[in-house]
Amino acid sequence: MKTSIAPFAFLVLAASAGIAHADSPVIYSHQWSLPAHTDGAVRLELDTHDVRMHVVPGDVVKVSLTIRGDANDRQELIDRYKINVSAEGNDVVIASPYRDDDDWHWFSFGNDSGALVEVALPPAMAVHFKLDTGDFRFDGEADRASVSGRTDTGDVRVHAASRRLDLATDTGDVQVRLSQPAETVSIGVDTGDVRIDGGAKRLDINADTGSITASGLFGDAEIRTDTGDIDITGLEGSLKASTDTGDVSARWRQAAAGTRIEIVADSGDATVILPAGARLSGKVTTDGGTISSDFAGDFNEDRDVLALSGTSGVPVDIRTDTGDVELRKGE
Repeated sequence: MKTSIAPFAFLVLAASAGIAHADSPVIYSHQWSLPAHTDGAVRLELDTHDVRMHVVPGDVVKVSLTIRGDANDRQELIDRYKINVSAEGNDVVIASPYRDDDDWHWFSFGNDSGALVEVALPPAMAVHFKLDTGDFRFDGEADRASVSGRTDTGDVRVHAASRRLDLATDTGDVQVRLSQPAETVSIGVDTGDVRIDGGAKRLDINADTGSITASGLFGDAEIRTDTGDIDITGLEGSLKASTDTGDVSARWRQAAAGTRIEIVADSGDATVILPAGARLSGKVTTDGGTISSDFAGDFNEDRDVLALSGTSGVPVDIRTDTGDVELRKGE
């Protein structure tokens, strides 16, 4: 398919003013306009660009590249930050040109240089991104099949209605706000914090170093972090949570049939709040902490093991090494 190129008045996000070295002068800008297909996707494969995406009505995908920096380095910066925009089947592909490391030598530019790629796309198109160094932001309340991708170094922010989210970053924070419940949300972070507001039938979050906060309405959730706290509210299903160094706090809106609770905190406290009418079975153990519970159960002699009295209630397995455990009744 032939790519059509046409200038247009691009809708700049308000947040864009503070990114991509906005204090430095614009030395290059270019726009593309391509036909959109509702069963297609916008795919981004970029080296050193910030990306901002938002939803607009229509049947066209609009792409804008803005490069900022020292005018004396204009051509070198264009060579560094230029992108290819093309149609592949029903997809729109936005990519950095392939560069052979043996032939390409990075110029030493000041910190005032940078490039911003902005994309305006219609509802329903999926989004897939892979960024080496750069932040990713998506804003769009329109329903879509999925938003997925990763950045090696950069923050990820998604404000959307999406049935599936699959997000990852090696170094950076992830922030998600969902205006409608998603089917699945999967987030992976090596170093960075995760925050999600909204709802999902299935939530899966993994952070090596970072805190995790989730609030909304969630079915089943599996959350892991090596170093960091876990705080989740609005549960209705099962939770499997673990942290090596950090506290775990979990609050249930209701405990649906089949709910199971498994929490492991090596060095940290665990606080669990369940509806007052919930029935619990299983046990709570700690090696060097204390256990307190609003639910019926029997302690061992050292009071470091609590056997919950319910025989057919929600199965509970909570373990800490050097942290306290609290089981509380909510509303």
